[in-house]
Amino acid sequence: MPINGLDYISPAMEATMGHLFVVAAEMARREGVTISGYRLVVNNGADAGQTIAWPHMHLLGGRGLGDMG
Repeated sequence: MPINGLDYISPAMEATMGHLFVVAAEMARREGVTISGYRLVVNNGADAGQTIAWPHMHLLGGRGLGDMG
């Protein structure tokens, strides 16, 4: 859900981003990927591949994800 004026992560979003991580951990628990592991991805800015103009997080799990590099 877009938050007016918050297109990118900034220091003003400290509490919001912290809450986002807590919600993501709960979603991982509900999806059953807490023990096997999961990855949280945040794209911030065009060079990072951000295509949606508000801060959000991707929860990846349920299979081996391999190295990021």
